[in-house]
Amino acid sequence: MFFQEISLVAIDDPTFVGNKPKQANRTINNRVSDDILACIATKESGMNPYAIGDQGLAYGYFQIHLDKHPVSYECAIDYNCSANYTAKKISEGKGYLWTTYYSCL
Repeated sequence: MFFQEISLVAIDDPTFVGNKPKQANRTINNRVSDDILACIATKESGMNPYAIGDQGLAYGYFQIHLDKHPVSYECAIDYNCSANYTAKKISEGKGYLWTTYYSCL
């Protein structure tokens, strides 16, 4: 008989993103990783700066509620500005403000 050695990979393993452990992907020197921010923006808006959601209350890449956050519309549609605001909130322990946050860890 011939046996072939195979490696089993758990595709839905919640502890890995690609081939990296999730913990390593969360922050870099207390800074939210670019991978997490890109994941949130992709899931929130499809990377569309002009996306409008939540019955017209959420705007931009990160679907920021302008009535609840000190962010202008111009910031919401600017990736760097809205990513910086999102990263600041996540660093403050408020990642829960984005419903897609936990699925991006």
